[in-house]
Amino acid sequence: PGQGMVGLMIDRGKPSNDDCSDPQPVLLNVPVLGRTLYAMNDYDFGNSTCFTGIGHTPVDTPGLDVVFTFTAPATDMYSFKVKNYNLLAEANYDLVVYVSPVCPASNPGGSMNHCLGAANRNLGIAEEVLCVPLTNSQEVFVFVDDRSSMNRGSSFTLEVVQCIAETQTNSSIFSAD
Repeated sequence: PGQGMVGLMIDRGKPSNDDCSDPQPVLLNVPVLGRTLYAMNDYDFGNSTCFTGIGHTPVDTPGLDVVFTFTAPATDMYSFKVKNYNLLAEANYDLVVYVSPVCPASNPGGSMNHCLGAANRNLGIAEEVLCVPLTNSQEVFVFVDDRSSMNRGSSFTLEVVQCIAETQTNSSIFSAD
């Protein structure tokens, strides 16, 4: 008492969604808790053409990874958000998120090159793959991975939301002020 906070972690072993044999389902607008702690490096993502947008850095991902699955409830655009990753701000952690139309067998030495979008902007605690167009009932796979093979994993929160792009009244060149 009076000496500070104590954290208790209960180890349940390797996450069940460590690879594509049992990806964890995610529903629209329902955050899920996940972890790469005790996961394996089952997938290396090496397709630099998927890192589009301002500030994205194409990287290989030899770190620990887990897999989720999402089925689009309607034809629309969806964003895939991961937050609260590496809250202890340990060195060498670099969260990478990618969305793929396929979920191949585990191959840590091979490179997975199928993607619909990827995010790697910074060494922060959050990443988001923005506005991925999906058709009704289309199933995609969300990989939460790390650029560094030196870390021991992290917990995080994953959420899939409908993409609603911001617009301003002066967004077009005809209404600029």
